[in-house]
Amino acid sequence: MTHMIRVHDNSGNVHECEICGKKFKSLRYLRIHIKNSHMNSKKVIKKEQDSSEEL
Repeated sequence: MTHMIRVHDNSGNVHECEICGKKFKSLRYLRIHIKNSHMNSKKVIKKEQDSSEEL
């Protein structure tokens, strides 16, 4: 039952794309979306560089 709630329930954590607003239940799927849809965008490349510098 835990799997059903965690994976299939729509009220769980939502990860939103900061560029287009599309929402994903998994951070993994958000990252795939950004890579496939927005990687040519200078805005995304700049954000990724900024976040890697924070580490």
